[in-house]
Amino acid sequence: MNIEEDTILKGLSRTAQVQYTIQDEILKKAYGESGASFLTTRELAKRYSVSVVTAQHIMVALRDSGYIRLSGKKYFLDYAAHEQHLVENSRVLGVLIPNLSNEFYGAVARTICIMAEKRDYQVIVMDTNYSCSQERRCMNLMQQYGVAGLLIAPYVSLENKQFFHDFPLPCMLLSHAIEGSKRSSVQVNSFPAVDKIVRHLLEEGFCNFLYLGTEQINLLDDNRYLAFSASLQRAGYTLDPQNIFQMPATLSNAQEHLKDMVQQMPRPAAAFCYHDQIAVELYRACRQMNMRIPEDIGIVGFDDLPMTTCIVPPLTTVRYRIPTMVEIALDQLLKEIETGVHTYDNYYVEPTLITRESTALSRYADGSSPQNQ
Repeated sequence: MNIEEDTILKGLSRTAQVQYTIQDEILKKAYGESGASFLTTRELAKRYSVSVVTAQHIMVALRDSGYIRLSGKKYFLDYAAHEQHLVENSRVLGVLIPNLSNEFYGAVARTICIMAEKRDYQVIVMDTNYSCSQERRCMNLMQQYGVAGLLIAPYVSLENKQFFHDFPLPCMLLSHAIEGSKRSSVQVNSFPAVDKIVRHLLEEGFCNFLYLGTEQINLLDDNRYLAFSASLQRAGYTLDPQNIFQMPATLSNAQEHLKDMVQQMPRPAAAFCYHDQIAVELYRACRQMNMRIPEDIGIVGFDDLPMTTCIVPPLTTVRYRIPTMVEIALDQLLKEIETGVHTYDNYYVEPTLITRESTALSRYADGSSPQNQ
């Protein structure tokens, strides 16, 4: 593999370029059969024009990735397991999900499995548990296992930006992009949908607003918050910082804060929630305070999960087709796998606002609450 000519390696750091080039050469038996002696650290440094310190880091990375082993003071090739994995897993994709117990991410994982099987690919799914370090470990494990490429619903943090940038396998991001990672993504086009939410809430008569986000995403990286704040400003309203709260991963831990926050809001208030499960947690807090939905507080979610039509009153939310997102992501990933050509682009799925009784303030102006029907 020629570092200067390979399109995937061109954008990587020098250390990553050398490491992945050597891995490729090892599997092509450029250094001999598994078990043969490998280069010394100084030989590697001289051959690839890197410092001895950099060469030491590369040696450790090759060892940790299962390409070489250290015996005494010498390194030996040890790549037989990789050869077997490459044979077995040339039609296997890796899928990384932040939380498989989350209804939305569970639906994404199931859809990927179904659609990949139709394309004659098998899938390995791992849970990254909203952790940057776990995300890196899972990606390395997938690489060691020899998957052809990865579909990742990433933990949105710049901490892993360089890691994503340098990672040698084809990757496609779902639901979020990582700025600067040079990885393509498929996302929901939040801005027009949130603009419709704001117009709907104003038409219903709401004039006090709060936003419930998630602490897994920095506010400045949260397109739903940015769209909500901008749409309110265009309408002449300001989203008070006191009315913005980022929910923890364990939503029930925020119950007391939610109650305090909602009680202090002038009524009628309207809450836009980053996703439907946050909205359900807000429903629970309102029930405990005997607050009426939508007369005291209107609630809007995002994702249109099946439960949104089962709660009382049914939840106003944003709907988009998960299969459409997955299909675009799969097609682009498989195109890169099969052609070896890496391209960078962001693809957007257009959502639809689904209005239901949780924001129907004007309909219940006479006091006939939907919760009593």
